[in-house]
Amino acid sequence: PQKSLIVFQAALSLVLLVGAGLLTQSLRNLEHQNFGIATANRFVFHFDPAGAGYTAASVPAFNERVEREFSALPGVQSVGMALYSTLEGNNWGEGVHVEGRAEQGPDSKNGSSWDRVSPHFFETVGQPVVRGRGFTDQDTATSRMVAVVNQAFVKKFFPNEDPIGHHFGTFDRKYASNYEIVGIVADAKYNNPREPVRPMYFRPMTQLNTTIKERSAITAETRSLFPNSITLRYAGDAASLEPLVRRTLASINPNLTLLDFKTLDYQVAGNFNQERLISRLTSLFGLL
Repeated sequence: PQKSLIVFQAALSLVLLVGAGLLTQSLRNLEHQNFGIATANRFVFHFDPAGAGYTAASVPAFNERVEREFSALPGVQSVGMALYSTLEGNNWGEGVHVEGRAEQGPDSKNGSSWDRVSPHFFETVGQPVVRGRGFTDQDTATSRMVAVVNQAFVKKFFPNEDPIGHHFGTFDRKYASNYEIVGIVADAKYNNPREPVRPMYFRPMTQLNTTIKERSAITAETRSLFPNSITLRYAGDAASLEPLVRRTLASINPNLTLLDFKTLDYQVAGNFNQERLISRLTSLFGLL
């Protein structure tokens, strides 16, 4: 019986160690995949303008000042503001209605993720514009409402045609002409890094859609105007950046609280904490 127990323990240890090795390799593959973004020398922080008292009417001027003041900091090469940043665990999505297309049924699977970003956001996170253009300062509250889409969006909604110049809308078919596609960006993972890149469209921080009439849609549209994250591409001393960010936010508004501050590398790695924990526990039990 004692010999049988030793054989069983050895077999169990071997299974656990092999499993730990496979989990470690799987984790390594996830962590070293191509996310479609550049993480080196990028830093992300979050804050809450709405909680600091800003409204839909005052947030556009606030956004301009934040981008201007952070861009002027020594060592900061570019600033990207966004409703949510890449791979932070957030996702906004809506059904897409393409202008000129037949009415889509309830099972049409026309969903797409979306985000609001500032003109230099794609440059900051290293997501290149592959066709057309990104956002500029000319995309204002009174100019034509525009959108930039990713390659997965093109593949899903425009598989056999050039999407530049086409229009689409969200919430309802009657809004299908709302947004003009002006550019295409390379695919990048914003949501679940374990899944393929989702179709995604981007809108500028400056444009409020006033054509929509449904109360829930108006609430979502207004809420999306408030940035919650800023990504910085920074070439200076990393240790001095967080205090600099805190001072800059306080100079803009003492009520603005820095909710967190991290490297973009750290934010991406946080998506795999569960796999990392399971791999380490399996290795530990195997060794025991």
